[in-house]
Amino acid sequence: MTRSKRMDPVLRVAEHRERDAARALGESRQRLEHQRQRLQELLDYREEYSRRFQETAGGGMDMNKLHEYRAFLGRLNDAVDHQHRSIAKAEAEVDRRHRDWLELCTRLRSLDTVRERFRRDERQADERREQRDQDERVSAAAARPRDDGDDT
Repeated sequence: MTRSKRMDPVLRVAEHRERDAARALGESRQRLEHQRQRLQELLDYREEYSRRFQETAGGGMDMNKLHEYRAFLGRLNDAVDHQHRSIAKAEAEVDRRHRDWLELCTRLRSLDTVRERFRRDERQADERREQRDQDERVSAAAARPRDDGDDT
């Protein structure tokens, strides 16, 4: 078996790992996008809640209602902060997965380059062998005595 053929299973494994890494990167990007959408929903809800609070408080409100609004607004702010942290974690995961994928892509390209170099070397060896065989045939034909049919 040629060296280039022996590389085929290695390349298949590398291709499989690269595809898995690409899939994992895509999934983490989707999770990040979901986290960002969730943050936007929280921000929109907090803005709407604050607007309603301002409208209601402008018309007068008892202390219990005021405390409830503020407590709930505090919980919303905590949720927004938590969501920011979740996004930061998701971004870090995307970065890590991207680095992993790039590393596997580089490895795959390197392995493919090695296989192509092996193939080129094998083709060149075949060409040299064919040339040598042809040269030997020509030399053998030239060394044979010719029979011209002259019996003088």
